[in-house]
Amino acid sequence: MEAFSPVPRNKHDFERLNALVAAGPSAAVPFLDELLHWLQDINWPIAPPLADFLITVGAPLLPHLRKVLKSHDDMWIYWVLRYVVARLPSHLVRELRKEIDALVGVAENDHVAFCVGSSAGVWDDQELRYMLANRINQFAIMSAT
Repeated sequence: MEAFSPVPRNKHDFERLNALVAAGPSAAVPFLDELLHWLQDINWPIAPPLADFLITVGAPLLPHLRKVLKSHDDMWIYWVLRYVVARLPSHLVRELRKEIDALVGVAENDHVAFCVGSSAGVWDDQELRYMLANRINQFAIMSAT
């Protein structure tokens, strides 16, 4: 007999999602990579409630978030930043500083990464001023060419 997997089978699999939520955050830990794949499109019906649940997992989610934030899937990164990382407690977001720093310099997700990081206090005031000054200089250089 095959062990039960709480990972949804399709984008409408609320039966498994509800079972996972009922089992609690610790039940999700062995399946976090697979569960995060369901956030590749937040328009899938199970994606928003799954994101709501995943933020309850806490620190065990961080290594899996790092994988997503280092991926080359810009939309997936965007959805995870907006629907999971932005809603984590600030102390957990600060644990993702390296990944958020890297995203601030990437055109596709720089704005949302900057907003999430600054809201969580990832950077101090001096670092924020420096980052903004660099960004303004980049825009000035681009507009001059």
